[in-house]
Amino acid sequence: MSRPRGPACLVLRKAGRRIRAAGDQISYAPHGRQDCCETARMRQTGQGNPMCVTAESRKPHPLPVRSRGLLRRTRRLRRAWLVGAALSALCITPMSGVTPVASAVQLPQPSQRAYVVNRLASTVSVINTATDTVVATISVPDRPQYVAVDPVRARAYVTKDDSNNVTVIDTGSNTVVGSIDVGAAQGAVAVDPNRARAYVAVLGVGVAVINTKTGAIVDTIPVAGGPNVVAVDPSRARVDVTSSDADELSVINSNTNTVTGTVPVGDGPLTVAEDPVHGRAFVTNLQADTVSEVDTPSNSVTATAHSGNGPIGVDVDPALNRAYVANGGSNSVSVINVNSQTVSTVPVGQQPFGVGVDRVRHRIYVTNALSDTVSVISASHIVVATIPVGYQPSGIAVVS
Repeated sequence: MSRPRGPACLVLRKAGRRIRAAGDQISYAPHGRQDCCETARMRQTGQGNPMCVTAESRKPHPLPVRSRGLLRRTRRLRRAWLVGAALSALCITPMSGVTPVASAVQLPQPSQRAYVVNRLASTVSVINTATDTVVATISVPDRPQYVAVDPVRARAYVTKDDSNNVTVIDTGSNTVVGSIDVGAAQGAVAVDPNRARAYVAVLGVGVAVINTKTGAIVDTIPVAGGPNVVAVDPSRARVDVTSSDADELSVINSNTNTVTGTVPVGDGPLTVAEDPVHGRAFVTNLQADTVSEVDTPSNSVTATAHSGNGPIGVDVDPALNRAYVANGGSNSVSVINVNSQTVSTVPVGQQPFGVGVDRVRHRIYVTNALSDTVSVISASHIVVATIPVGYQPSGIAVVS
């Protein structure tokens, strides 16, 4: 079987197995040259080897019984291809023909922007959220996956699951200005603009800490259990990291760059989002179809909400006390009312993946991986726009 290619393919693989177990007539088998995500798209267009779940399949059903054996096999597969990744010397590698990371001149950071990573197109789409139109497309090679923005220094950091390098974009000019070698493929990235730091989940290694003023790596923090996604709460000097192999959330003190504790969450935690106003973190549990609400001062789970099938991305609107969850297996977004612990559902495109909240205009931007679109949801939970972007959009970052 060909190796997994990061969280996006991991989700497709898990979804394929779950749907087959629930009775849908969908094959899942080893496939040669194409990876899981490419093959899925090939089947949808009637080409290539039909081995993965696609948009043409019937809507997936929640499994009545979860299989921990399946999760263990998935973890063993994932660990097998990560073990061989050696952590090379960490350094900054300026890209050929572009300015080094620490550019002397920086343009003002534009507001009202959403940055969308198009994984199989190897691009980043820049959306003007005032008009909900794409205003720029930036080429980023090697299967980009996630993005985070430093609004103070006008930089976006793009991680990849097929390269050791994090790409750095000048968001004032929408151009690539450098790359940073972190030694292995990456999961997600998060930025603490107050401390001028970017935190990168390096698969099989830990969390690399980048000085966003200079582009230098200043530390690498070991994290057990397979780090996937990171989120920051600058006001509490806190970095949260999901560890899917350990079913827990690792907590890092960003002043000391040390792991200070872990929080057990649900089965297969994937994504985490912070509510710094109320001291909460929300974790999607992919295998459990739940979202864990973590009280960050006490490091304890205070509530568990049931989402749709296959929750992936999550983000929070603190002013409205709402959490928004992309359900990749049920083509919907779950809206969690944190006050009442009630959940409503908004239909979106095919296999929603990433969620970004405009906390000024209270709009939600959702990437639809198999529709090649971004759904825009209003504060009244209505889809008010659908924006075409690149091939298989995944991660998203919104600058209000």
